[in-house]
Amino acid sequence: MLFYAFNYPFDRFFASNIDVFLEKPLDEILIGVDNDELMGRHLPYLMYECGPAAVTSELSEQLGISFSNFARKVMEGKKPVRDHKPNYQRLNIRGGSGTTYRLMYKGKEIGTISDVRLFREAYVGAIYNHFGKAYRVTAQAMDEVHLDDVEPHLRTEGTFYTVIQSSEILSGIRYAERLAMYYMYYGKLTVFENFGGRKRQSLLHASC
Repeated sequence: MLFYAFNYPFDRFFASNIDVFLEKPLDEILIGVDNDELMGRHLPYLMYECGPAAVTSELSEQLGISFSNFARKVMEGKKPVRDHKPNYQRLNIRGGSGTTYRLMYKGKEIGTISDVRLFREAYVGAIYNHFGKAYRVTAQAMDEVHLDDVEPHLRTEGTFYTVIQSSEILSGIRYAERLAMYYMYYGKLTVFENFGGRKRQSLLHASC
């Protein structure tokens, strides 16, 4: 079994406390499997990889009744285009929302990164690790991050801070008269996450 930890606090914690990772209960993830948009994005890949025979009675057992009924309805009276390969870059496996950026090294795409990880790990000047190799982030473009070679012993650690601004309180509830300060509010918040700088470190020695 192989565990690969990314260079941010959550992964670093579990890398240092592997027993906690192995013994903790599995997280419960809720996904609306009957979401038409979600099923519509996956259907072309199902048809390409399995062909028209994929829409069978066994589909409901393997992928669920919702997806089975959706696929059967959409594909009724239709046939997949022969030798047409769907664009796998459009099926984002790094998150359901946000933007995906291409990692460019010497004019060649070597991978992708989500906008959240871009902000925290691939800011300009950062040392970014991709599949065990260190790169220096030299620039960011519209949908690209440009990387260059860097000494393998170098690391960077970014400093971030959060500012929370209350935008609007819509309603509030006080749970008991004797708990005068115990309130629950429903409203809108604006959260600003800011980059405060970076610290460069070396496995040989540390420097700021």
